[in-house]
Amino acid sequence: MVSDRLKSLLFSGVLAVLLFSSNALLAQKYADKGVYLIDSLVLDSLSEFDRELIEHHMAAYKRATALDRLAHIDSIINISNDHGLQRKYNDLLLIESSDQLLSLNEGTEEWQRASGFKANYYNNMAIVFDYAGLLDSALVYYGKALKYYKGSKQKQAIGETMNMIAVVYKNQGDFFRALNLIDSSLNYLQYDNPNTIICFTNSANFHLIQDNYEDALFFQTEALKIAKNLDDPEKIAVCHTHIASSKRFMNKFSEADSLVSLALAALDTFENPDPYDYIHAIDEQAHLLFDQKRYEASKTVFEKELSLSEDLDYEYLRLISTVELANINFILGNYAESEKQGMDAYNVAKEYDLPVVKGKALDILVKLSERNGDYKQAFEYQALLNLTNDKIKDEEKKTASIKQMINYQYVKQREIDSVEQSQEYLKQKALDQLKNDYEIDLVESDKKKTQLRLVFAIVVAVLVLLAALIIYNRLKLIRKQKTQLDAAYAQLEETKKLELAASNLKAIKSQMNPHFIFNSINSIQDSILQQDKLSSYDHMVVFSKLVRTVLNHSEQEFISISEELTFLETYLNLEKIRFKDDFSYVINNHIASEGILIPSLIIQPFLENSIKHGLLHKSGQKNLTVTLNALDDDQIQCVVKDNGIGISEATQIKASRKKHRSFSTQAIEQRLDLLSEHTSKKAYFRLEDDFDQNGEVIGAKAIIVLPVKFPNNRQ
Repeated sequence: MVSDRLKSLLFSGVLAVLLFSSNALLAQKYADKGVYLIDSLVLDSLSEFDRELIEHHMAAYKRATALDRLAHIDSIINISNDHGLQRKYNDLLLIESSDQLLSLNEGTEEWQRASGFKANYYNNMAIVFDYAGLLDSALVYYGKALKYYKGSKQKQAIGETMNMIAVVYKNQGDFFRALNLIDSSLNYLQYDNPNTIICFTNSANFHLIQDNYEDALFFQTEALKIAKNLDDPEKIAVCHTHIASSKRFMNKFSEADSLVSLALAALDTFENPDPYDYIHAIDEQAHLLFDQKRYEASKTVFEKELSLSEDLDYEYLRLISTVELANINFILGNYAESEKQGMDAYNVAKEYDLPVVKGKALDILVKLSERNGDYKQAFEYQALLNLTNDKIKDEEKKTASIKQMINYQYVKQREIDSVEQSQEYLKQKALDQLKNDYEIDLVESDKKKTQLRLVFAIVVAVLVLLAALIIYNRLKLIRKQKTQLDAAYAQLEETKKLELAASNLKAIKSQMNPHFIFNSINSIQDSILQQDKLSSYDHMVVFSKLVRTVLNHSEQEFISISEELTFLETYLNLEKIRFKDDFSYVINNHIASEGILIPSLIIQPFLENSIKHGLLHKSGQKNLTVTLNALDDDQIQCVVKDNGIGISEATQIKASRKKHRSFSTQAIEQRLDLLSEHTSKKAYFRLEDDFDQNGEVIGAKAIIVLPVKFPNNRQ
């Protein structure tokens, strides 16, 4: 029941996207369900690679046998770069593999192969839930995948799935189950498969938690052997980084230094190395230099890690490098820089509740305050540090207790395995002795028989009492589990609300992005420098009104149409001041009812996208039109049209800018998906070029469909 609800939550957004694409001419070629097996998924917006991928496999699909058709669907899922496309064909994989299993004789080679494809579906779903942090749901789908992989007799897949389940158990704190599954998974893994490297790395990480560096080093070395046998340079470099980390913990600095240098040298030769693998190697080198008290060199490497982490939005690695730099700068006497970095690290660690990092940052701030003679501030920081250290000690005590229990269980299991034959012998000997005693009892006197009957009656009474106690405890456990299940349902509903709140925060960020704020302030500055007091005053008034409106609307999920149009006109007036006479706009509202409420802070990013990517690169007059129309089923349509350079040319310009961060459709898609689920009404958008009668591109347009509410439903 729980898995069905989670599945409905995950795919509700995809189902909304499935139903809206019907009138794009370029999608017509790809909307034939008889050819491509799925309804239109705005396939005209896919990359050229994904289009060619679908065409290639669907052409082969029509010529293939039933099971080979499943292989083509599976290939689209594994190779495609589009998540929506992957989800659609994954659903199709479930349907067709289930049909094949019903039509085939269980246990045959064909049945086993179909079982493997159905297992792939559940494994894909498990990975989605795993990445989303929904670990209970991930366990359910990994369990189903493991069942069908066992039916398919794919040993490698069985081992990999058991390994992933162990990782989920570890993340849930269930170390005993994780340990048993990690050890059991090794029996299924093959040494010629690259995925075995990941499994061995997971095993090594599990032993690192217990500070068993020798055991961790064993699995890391085994992973390196496989990478070398497969002649995979990038995986070899990653293995060198992991081994260097274990060597550093063992104070074998010389060996660790050689390994991490080897890893970085290899990664530098690759054309497109994995960014995380590269930063991981740099982080290991920086810590290695610090442990050897080579502070200047360590500082240089940490600064490189900080720069890369900021460019790639790796927030946790940015935090680690910041607090380490604060510590190094304090050691080197760069106190102002140390204080700035320490405060930055403390604020972020406090926000994300990371006690270890927060404690390290507070320790630096205490020492800096004492050095500056600000003993009152030092006392306040010390009080916070004491509270943080108490929390860290409590967690360390729990971790130590868990480690002790894990090691005991690990050793105990080995002892049990080693004396198994001896125990069987003792059991048999005890049974033989009981048999002899029973034969002696048979020849005893009538008095002894009466005593035996009495003992038997007592034993039966005790067994009945024990059975009643077991039944009582079982019923009590069932009631407890029901209470926990009800709490889980309530938590799931709260998670939906949190997802919608997070989406609204992303919407606020899209309204007030740094690029827009910079342009506005820069325009005000220009007016001041040119001593145009009236223009600078007008610009400042409009800008402050826009900021105030964004903050007010961010507290409301739905606002009236008049409020939304006033906000849009404020924004466009601000842009008109910047562009002067070259820019004009028109807002057409064809919706009669003023009582209609629409989602707040969604339309403006599309206006900004038209100006930034379409009109900004156009010479001459720049025109923008916003049109609102009412639709059936409590929906409205907003069309944003510009006479800019069009989507194709704008895409080429964006591609030529290496550090360009494009108009983020992902955050808007997520919010629209959540609105669709939250309101049970479709919400979506699409972008397309605008053509004249001769088929020439004369601009671009965005079509947004939104659900509406009425004042009595306003949130």
